[in-house]
Amino acid sequence: MEKVLLQSMRSKIQHGALTPDDLPSFFDFLAWLGDRDEELQEEVEGWRGYVQFQLDGLGQFWLGVQDGRFVTGDGTIAEASVRLRLSANDAVQIFRGALTAEDAFAAGTLAIDGDLTAALRLQTWVEIAIERLLDDSFLEG
Repeated sequence: MEKVLLQSMRSKIQHGALTPDDLPSFFDFLAWLGDRDEELQEEVEGWRGYVQFQLDGLGQFWLGVQDGRFVTGDGTIAEASVRLRLSANDAVQIFRGALTAEDAFAAGTLAIDGDLTAALRLQTWVEIAIERLLDDSFLEG
């Protein structure tokens, strides 16, 4: 992934400027980092699955782990472990840390269908990715 794109994403996260239009690039970043980050690799060791997103106002996307590799795409994936439905705006708020998935679920703005442990894996995945992105040494490496 190009350093300029990483810097742009970092700036958007830091300044609360991430938008629904940035989500496809954010999913690409998650998959890219997952293949390079030891902690993320350990999180998914021995696991294979997919998280399907229905993002109202944006469309459908998925993230997953297949044969030890992090993968992402748009559209639907039939073998999704869990399906999440929420607005694209709520997804942005969750990914930038302004809203927890638990709060969105409790408010009824996040629907979860399927393996809850897969959704929890995603939460950990996102938390690690944001931590890396905001680490000053990450972009220097």
